[in-house]
Amino acid sequence: MEGLFFYWIGWSLWIIVTFFVSKANTYRYLASFALLLLIIITPYHFSIGTTEIGVSFFLLYIAASFLFVKSQCGHPLYLVTCMLIVSFAYCAFLCFEMFDPIWVVFNRDWMLAGMLACLVILLHKQALSRICILIFAALNGEVIFALIIQKYGFPFQIGSFRFLDVLSMAFVVVSGWNMIEYLAAYLERNLNPLVKEKQNYHE
Repeated sequence: MEGLFFYWIGWSLWIIVTFFVSKANTYRYLASFALLLLIIITPYHFSIGTTEIGVSFFLLYIAASFLFVKSQCGHPLYLVTCMLIVSFAYCAFLCFEMFDPIWVVFNRDWMLAGMLACLVILLHKQALSRICILIFAALNGEVIFALIIQKYGFPFQIGSFRFLDVLSMAFVVVSGWNMIEYLAAYLERNLNPLVKEKQNYHE
């Protein structure tokens, strides 16, 4: 069932933000409201010619723009370059899938999500910037692909449940990698002094 993974991740994030994030966090209520609104408006869409656009697509654009402002780590031009690279990679995957689907030998959604996650992780080191690049790139990739196939008259839905599933999967992979890096850095900071103390004690 398309959209199931998105709803599962969406509700999980909403529960975490609403009940586990500190009330002192300035963006706690905003994030909780945005997640709930995203879940509610996801089934709604409107049409422009042969292309349907999900209402949630615009909310994701607003959220990505907010993250872009808050997560400017390094030169903004580099962030934009990373977004373009991932966007074109996303669009290229969809084009190959449409014109030559035989090479998609595994689950298509997992392949696309894995490719997006790997590119984002390799291109940037900052955790919030990775999430920002991922969302923006997937959104832009959808628009580019829609513009391409519109010339052929094929119907297409921008921001479909399948798109949201792929984005959710990639989000989970990137967030998991960020957590592993954070845990590794935390252990390195806290274990190294203990090891040095033990070495000095035995000497």
